[in-house]
Amino acid sequence: MMAPSLTPFRVLLVDRLRVITDMLPHALADDPRVAQVHVLDDRTQRTLLRRVHGDVVVLHTRRPGDIDGVMRHIPRTERAQLPLIAYGLETIEDRLEAIERGARMAVLATVGTDSLVDVLDDVRRGAVDPERDQDGQALLQGALGRLQRGLSDLEDDEKTPPPALTPRQLEVLEVLHLSNKEIGAQLGIKESTVKNHVHGILDRWQLTTREEAMRIALLHGLIGPEHVLPALP
Repeated sequence: MMAPSLTPFRVLLVDRLRVITDMLPHALADDPRVAQVHVLDDRTQRTLLRRVHGDVVVLHTRRPGDIDGVMRHIPRTERAQLPLIAYGLETIEDRLEAIERGARMAVLATVGTDSLVDVLDDVRRGAVDPERDQDGQALLQGALGRLQRGLSDLEDDEKTPPPALTPRQLEVLEVLHLSNKEIGAQLGIKESTVKNHVHGILDRWQLTTREEAMRIALLHGLIGPEHVLPALP
């Protein structure tokens, strides 16, 4: 990640998670890197997205489909200068769908506000790759480091081998750093079938992200470093 920006930026926040609507804008506004937070609701977002000057749009939602409604109100000529970041998503599949729908970056709900502001700052300066998840990269980097130090460095809850996977799931596991479309093309199966296998792996191992699955697989010798390195910067 690049050094933090010295110029505070303005956030336009479209918050779909009503229960915690008051919490996120206050948390963002408390960060010195954020100059202003404008909260847009369903009634005002169409007008304000066109008239209020901002540096980045944050859509707080659990549903990637909500991106379509917001993108409609951002003029096409301004989308490069006013990037949209989806925040609050729950799975890696949701992140990929959000990017496909037009989000510049999609951030999981597990990422804290401080890290979210880091992402916002990097995105508005063009310093972030939307296909990469910072928490996931840290997990994989940590796994590589532990592998280099030896498996004796594992925590107790990491020493138990994960449940066995099917032969096809193991094939998918080896290319899990690729997108579903790329995996399907490489293995000669439909993208929907890839999604089923990915969900099957995560459910079998009781995990929530691809990066966690790759980390566990690496630590237990199910994949080698060569299957992880392509996913790292």
